[in-house]
Amino acid sequence: MDLPEHGQIDHGAQNHYSRHLAPNSIENNNILPWMQWAEQNLLDQPTKASDKLFTAAVDLLCVIFALAIALLWLHYRFLTVEVIERERAETKARSSNEASRRLSVRVLQLQDEERRQFSRELRDSLGQSLTVAKMLAESLARQNPLDTSLSQLVGVLDESLSETRTLPHLLHPPLLDELGLVSVAKWYVEGFAKRGGVPVAVDISDDIPRLSRATELVFFRAL
Repeated sequence: MDLPEHGQIDHGAQNHYSRHLAPNSIENNNILPWMQWAEQNLLDQPTKASDKLFTAAVDLLCVIFALAIALLWLHYRFLTVEVIERERAETKARSSNEASRRLSVRVLQLQDEERRQFSRELRDSLGQSLTVAKMLAESLARQNPLDTSLSQLVGVLDESLSETRTLPHLLHPPLLDELGLVSVAKWYVEGFAKRGGVPVAVDISDDIPRLSRATELVFFRAL
């Protein structure tokens, strides 16, 4: 560019082009480092992204591992507490078993006392009233022999009186205190067979000794 056609150097043209090209050279020298930096930055971006992804994955795995350890610890803690509570409950149940048995027997005795009192009142009050009603119905039936309703009334009152006498013995048989469980069991089963029309065979040894009152009461209530 700095040679003319005749082969000689044109210093004026050369100076002219130098003045015009110098700013471009300076600008190019300024742009080149930025381009190199941008190129290096573009090359480094995948590496940085990969490093960030790897770091995030490691952090996530650490968090998951920590949560798993925490859940295992909580599960172990809950199991330990449950086992301890169960052992305490079993110990308490074993210690209160005897007290519960005594309480059950006591409740059964109280129920038996109530039944005994109720049977006594039933026999004394209702039984007497039915006896009087039966006597009056029999008197009216004798005075009016042709009235069949009176004879039917006598029969109903007689059956009601019989049931009133039987019910107190079923609620609390006096023989239980006097003769014991064996005699009362035979009497009860035979009465059941007679009232229900169901044949029942009783096979109880007479050699069974008398048990405690509470034990005989429990057996009779079970029967």
